[in-house]
Amino acid sequence: MYKKMATTLAAIALTTLSATSSAQDGMGYFGFGVGQAKNDGCEGQPSGSTCSDTKTVGRIVGGYEFNENFAIEGTYTSLGAAEAAALSGPERAKLEGSAFSLAVMGSVPLSDAWGLFGKFGMSRWDVEASLTDGFGDTYSADDDGNDPVYGVGIKWIEGNYSLRLEYERYELGLADSTDGFLDDQDVDVISLTYVIGF
Repeated sequence: MYKKMATTLAAIALTTLSATSSAQDGMGYFGFGVGQAKNDGCEGQPSGSTCSDTKTVGRIVGGYEFNENFAIEGTYTSLGAAEAAALSGPERAKLEGSAFSLAVMGSVPLSDAWGLFGKFGMSRWDVEASLTDGFGDTYSADDDGNDPVYGVGIKWIEGNYSLRLEYERYELGLADSTDGFLDDQDVDVISLTYVIGF
């Protein structure tokens, strides 16, 4: 899955570069980062269980910066996982996913070295779930869809390189379920990303 998504991201970045090669002051870029993802899968879980919904995640970004104020960006990111387990008995549940997003990004320079930015777009997400019932039987399911993603951040710039600290929210419209663990989720990602311009 990771290889396929990275290949898709690279193809979109190259297509964007080709289509905008005549733009003045434009620059393509590529980057990678790491962060923390937290979803709300643990909300509403019974008191007789343990639940973890914060995970370390990786991300890849690529895009085209038309000027210092406007860019189009594609991102592939892991959305982490939520895991719940009964304090006694075999009951367990796990929900994990990833997303590819395409967004427009607006930036406001604060100085030659610092800038603020915000972004808004759509993500294509994929989620997998596994459930183990009280008899020890395990079931699996998956879901995917398209939903909004948005974020804000600050970046430090040095020539064609930058370091970005950003917050993003991914909205996941999962299939309705009687178990809150599998209902619609919001995933918050705080990340640090190193970006190289070319």
